[in-house]
Amino acid sequence: MAISADLHDALAGWGDNAILEYQDRRCTPEDLARWRQEFRELLRDGGIADDAPVALIARNRLLHAVVMIACALEERSLANIYAIQSPESIAAELAALRPSVVIADAADWHPSIHDAAAALGAVGIVLDHAGPCTITAAPGIERTGAGPFREPPCEPGLEILSSGTTGPPKRILLPFRIMDRFIATAKAAGGPNAVASPEVVIMPFSGIGGASALLANVALRRTTVLLEKFSVGSWVRAVERHRPEYVTIPPAAIRMILDAQVDPGSLRSIRYVTGGGAKLEPALQDEFEACYGAKILWGYGATEFGGTLACWTPELRDRFHARKRGSVGRLLPSVHARIVDPATGKDLGIGAIGLIEALIPAVGPDWIRTTDLGLLDEEGFLFHHGRADGAIVRGGFKVMPERIVEAMRQHTGVRDVAVVAVPSRRLGQVPVAVIQPWPDQPQPSKTGLLAHARRHLVAHHVPANFYFVSELPRTLTMKIDQAAVAALVGKLAGADESGCHG
Repeated sequence: MAISADLHDALAGWGDNAILEYQDRRCTPEDLARWRQEFRELLRDGGIADDAPVALIARNRLLHAVVMIACALEERSLANIYAIQSPESIAAELAALRPSVVIADAADWHPSIHDAAAALGAVGIVLDHAGPCTITAAPGIERTGAGPFREPPCEPGLEILSSGTTGPPKRILLPFRIMDRFIATAKAAGGPNAVASPEVVIMPFSGIGGASALLANVALRRTTVLLEKFSVGSWVRAVERHRPEYVTIPPAAIRMILDAQVDPGSLRSIRYVTGGGAKLEPALQDEFEACYGAKILWGYGATEFGGTLACWTPELRDRFHARKRGSVGRLLPSVHARIVDPATGKDLGIGAIGLIEALIPAVGPDWIRTTDLGLLDEEGFLFHHGRADGAIVRGGFKVMPERIVEAMRQHTGVRDVAVVAVPSRRLGQVPVAVIQPWPDQPQPSKTGLLAHARRHLVAHHVPANFYFVSELPRTLTMKIDQAAVAALVGKLAGADESGCHG
């Protein structure tokens, strides 16, 4: 059953709670119905066909959530575009997508975006949160033009950018037909009382984390509290106000909460912490749980999977945590996974490390190969061992950046670290480490870092150089932005030719 049916059923019996909260604004079922009607009328007046796909320059704001819910209810295909990029990049993306409708926040209607929509002949819709929330037509592009516009997809759904689990990020269409997996995952990970608890959503709507949380919450009749951007202060205030029993945050946010020494009393309502967009180090999990008492229920999924492949649940945590430390949980009942040899594709069986492949019957009949390394044990628990495509070949030896990262994080002067490859005339490639030191502490020396690396790593994994930054660049989902780190190293290398060793 498509998620649209679940949403209709949920809204029909919603009750008194808000559907959405954003800053000091609330969206009730009556508000949603009114804004849906205004949105529908703008499309009709603009001459937009019922099956015409639209594009949303997505932010975690109230009216953006309304548009996403409205499209899911009516099974209208929607392509989400990252708002946190230059207007010129957004304009280029619109030119490639060729949507018949462009929807954006009032603050994002830059002249270059307006011009790109006009050149397409697309209808423009403005979402304005400056005063009373309004949905209006963009001046000068109220009606559809000649196009050409993209054809509707083979079946309606949500089109979002993948996080790169199965290779370079690419646009993935998630048919509304399979989105009931969002609801099943939310129920499994959140625990028996999760439905009654509001969720503070910080993951961006332009990715699967934010999109799945929003739609699953509506289907479960659970209030979604929106934060446009994570900061420790705003997140803690939201938790103190809404008292959620579980929260979903990435490892970087877990680290930031600990570093800020947030009062455990402020987070006392939280029983479970869920996540799965990045690898969680067991030591970080132990530290957070010891400080705040909440249990971390990690998982593993991908946009291409239509959600989660494996996760912990409260029941699994109680039974298996001590024996399965470091696992991302047990495979969900409706999916299959195997570990294959990267070169031959041969199934390596239980207990071997190789590439993770997944079979999701709701998505399709084919195995989906990832670029993540993992291990399956005899009880169906999956262990994530990092990325395979980030391997650095140094003079014939394969270097795994994750091993360097794990070792360098053990240095007392290192708050966080990223590892990238740089070319070497002699060895082909060598790894370098970009260090984010602890603030208000002396910066560690390169010689000290080198000695630490030599103590904890085999010789070919020891970084060839160390660079220092006050803050590592991150993506919207708070993962370290490897492409940005590589570009940064290129600049830093020009200013620092000393090196540590080759």
